[in-house]
Amino acid sequence: MARGAGRSLSAAGRARLGQRLAAIRQGDVISLGATTIVGRGRTPTLSEALPDALPDDDQGWTLSLFSELGLYVVLSQDCDIVRSVDVEPCLLVCPLEAVDTAEWEALRRGPYSPQEFPFPEPDGLGLPEGTAPVANVRFVTSVDKAAVLVPTFLCIPALRSAALRERFASWLARRAARAPHPDALERDVLAACSARQGAGQGLPQGLHRGWDATSSCGPRVRHWRQSPPSTTVRRA
Repeated sequence: MARGAGRSLSAAGRARLGQRLAAIRQGDVISLGATTIVGRGRTPTLSEALPDALPDDDQGWTLSLFSELGLYVVLSQDCDIVRSVDVEPCLLVCPLEAVDTAEWEALRRGPYSPQEFPFPEPDGLGLPEGTAPVANVRFVTSVDKAAVLVPTFLCIPALRSAALRERFASWLARRAARAPHPDALERDVLAACSARQGAGQGLPQGLHRGWDATSSCGPRVRHWRQSPPSTTVRRA
């Protein structure tokens, strides 16, 4: 499936695709994407999205969700973006979401979060008042590179400085490479620090450095806002 995906493209189509991909960089915001979740049987995720769905216990399903903004952040590394579709047929993306400005400021100034990265607002996006954009990497999806050839495709260079692009790339790498920590540290230290910060209190003296190194930014998990989902339930 992955290899040879571009064989149906003509030489002219490959040239156009190459030009379009050359204009895309890691961290850009594009108008193509979705979140696909795969499961089996009846799960809380499926019940929330489709309350009437009643799959058998051995029945597999896929659920496609679309972000409220209709925009997605490119996670693929720059070389992989322009690499031949015979080798790298897809772009990796995650949804761009609008969160309360207070949450955005906490992400930008507070402890590290491995789930969300605060983005500058792309020009002309027009987010609701009191909100700001974040990349949410809890949900990552592959987008067919050839889809960028459609006339309605939109690409916005949201990360305008080299320093911000480097910070985003480092943040992506850190999510997968960060060291695990013991359950006791999560329960007895990080949860307590999150509670103190949520109550507007500072961290105990001497904990700041350790908090920055290990924190997952406290209980910031939200249900992902979504358009009406589409789903395919299939017999596994």
